[in-house]
Amino acid sequence: MPDAVLTSSTRAKRLLEGEFGVPADTVVTLPDCADPVAFDPARFPEDRTEHPLRTALGIPPEHTVVGYLGLLTDYQGITPHH
Repeated sequence: MPDAVLTSSTRAKRLLEGEFGVPADTVVTLPDCADPVAFDPARFPEDRTEHPLRTALGIPPEHTVVGYLGLLTDYQGITPHH
């Protein structure tokens, strides 16, 4: 048996404990979201040329960077174009 089981919701935690008998002290809820403090734009310098990761990846300072963590699938209403 594993030392810990990670779930993305408290509902899943309750299901694992109640329906499957997984001990409560081994189920940890890890929300499926981003930390708004870690990604607060105020934490980053106004001069985009100063960010070392941008420089390392060769991203010009005038380009906007947008991140997305998730799936783009049929069941979410996204139809792939071939």
